[in-house]
Amino acid sequence: MRTFLVILAFSCCGILSAQTSNYKRIAIDIETRQDILNIGALGIAIDHAYVNVDKKLVHDFHPNDIQKIEAAGYSYSVLVEDLSPFYAAQCNHDHNMHMPLITEDCFNDVEEVLTPENFQLGDMGGYLTYEEALDELDKMASLYPNLISTKAVVNDQLTHEGRPMHWVRISDNPNIDEDEPEVLYNALTHAREPMGLMQMVFYMWYLLENYDSNEEIKFLVDETAMYFIPIVNPDGYVYNHEIQPNGGGLWRKNRRLNDDGTYGVDLNRNFGYAWGVDDQGSSPIPESQVYRGPEANSEPETQMLQHFCESRAFLFALNYHCYGNLLIMPWGFSSSPTGEGETFEIFAEALTKENNYLAGTPLETVGYTANGVVDDWMYGEETTKDPIYSMTPEVGPGSFGFWPPSSSIEDLSKTVLRQNLNLASLPHNFGITALSYDATISSNDGQIFYDLKKY
Repeated sequence: MRTFLVILAFSCCGILSAQTSNYKRIAIDIETRQDILNIGALGIAIDHAYVNVDKKLVHDFHPNDIQKIEAAGYSYSVLVEDLSPFYAAQCNHDHNMHMPLITEDCFNDVEEVLTPENFQLGDMGGYLTYEEALDELDKMASLYPNLISTKAVVNDQLTHEGRPMHWVRISDNPNIDEDEPEVLYNALTHAREPMGLMQMVFYMWYLLENYDSNEEIKFLVDETAMYFIPIVNPDGYVYNHEIQPNGGGLWRKNRRLNDDGTYGVDLNRNFGYAWGVDDQGSSPIPESQVYRGPEANSEPETQMLQHFCESRAFLFALNYHCYGNLLIMPWGFSSSPTGEGETFEIFAEALTKENNYLAGTPLETVGYTANGVVDDWMYGEETTKDPIYSMTPEVGPGSFGFWPPSSSIEDLSKTVLRQNLNLASLPHNFGITALSYDATISSNDGQIFYDLKKY
């Protein structure tokens, strides 16, 4: 079924008294894949961790997690002593100054994509703040009222801090339900991963501005209902802006006040399908960065997203996270693929055709499983809705981490543009062509032989 993108993601502390503690990037000495599983079983978020060229597990950790790693007998070296100022400074640096830790093919040909005229960076180290993101939705509806709906709320529920969850629809008749194939894009389930929001805004502007001049986009907008939830975790995202107004905030979870005085539930461990089947990749301890909540579906954000899916008929979904250049499919909780594993692999091939993202289950990508994740619920829950082919892209190379340089935002958005377009194409008669060989025609007569694969 869906590909579970495993990217090294930096997790944030849930302890109220330690909310401003310094996160560090460390490289852990490991010998086998079992070491990765053992570290994950400590209740530590390693869903964005990666193994570098020296075969060390690299990730961003809270000091409490580093203590657990030490107590488990693992040695490590510190790569970045204090990540918040590191990320804040990185936002204002040219990404060409960075040497990627792995070879990245996803930047190929991004110069061929023109940046939408209305796309702009935000005031949080280049990233849009919560209010700026909502303003972007309003601006889109003002300029293109015939292509995008005005922003609406999922239902009358609110987050722990009193915020709704907003959505919009792009279609040729955006305010009318035309019974067209429906697809869903969402981002910022984890509050420290703003690149998911930025690529989405880039994609939306690209659709709107190119509708009248691009036949492919016109077809997709005319024949598909594309739904967008740009910010799944508004409280956590606002909190990152409060503690790091120039970017670089590392809060991961939502802002529930737990019974023990800690804050936050990891929303991508709170979904009801296979919730809490084990402590691998999720934790029953509130201070953990992967705390799964007091019970399945306990969080208003989880409930709102589930309600939205149950009220629609989505065929496909992309749940954007950062980072790792991955496309992750279900199952997340198991070492086995779904019964439609081959189907997911075919879909993933279509989505990663141009950006060369590594596709697979979490175990296949980062050697790590996790339960209570959104992909598993979207695909596995069949009582309240039909299965959704849901996958998780992890945007950006490991060398950039959670807050890529602002100068890389446009290029990173371009690397997933085709991925987004191809997702909207999958409900239709969709195929990808490729020349069978290099050929040049120098006259008006001749033949070109090509391969066509239908998805």
